Amino acid sequence: MRVSTADTHLVSNPGLPYLPHPKIRRKADFSVTILSMFTARRRTLFLDAAVLVVVVLIVYAGIGKNLFMTIWWWDIPAHVLGGVWVALGYAYLMRLWNKPVTFPACVGVALAVGVGWEIFEYILGIGGSVFMSYAADTTKDLVDDCIGGAIAYFVSKFL
Repeated sequence: MRVSTADTHLVSNPGLPYLPHPKIRRKADFSVTILSMFTARRRTLFLDAAVLVVVVLIVYAGIGKNLFMTIWWWDIPAHVLGGVWVALGYAYLMRLWNKPVTFPACVGVALAVGVGWEIFEYILGIGGSVFMSYAADTTKDLVDDCIGGAIAYFVSKFL
């Protein structure tokens, strides 16, 4: 029986590690890369959805039980997790489009949405706090949004 050179990658030399044919190795590396990208996207999207559920629960409890007006720090987790939610959504889209996720972009997107939210609160007359001035509350909320964007950037690097 004659063995062709294309089949020699299946023959193991004693004492040497088995290495698949280079074409087979490239196909395997490509499929592992596609699989790992898919799972990273899926994990980012799942975490983003979970954060959104927590934000909705915090806001629902805050409005329903009037916690925004009785507990001074109640809006801090809402704004931080809101920033995380927005920046994780941004990171998901950047991964989907094969673009890099950068720290300034995550913080900037969270800040931009936070500014939009503060304008929304001002127009509806629901902004501000009984515990501090309007300007101080708005500044604190925007800083909280930026902290959430920074957290999301670092979390997205580990997903």
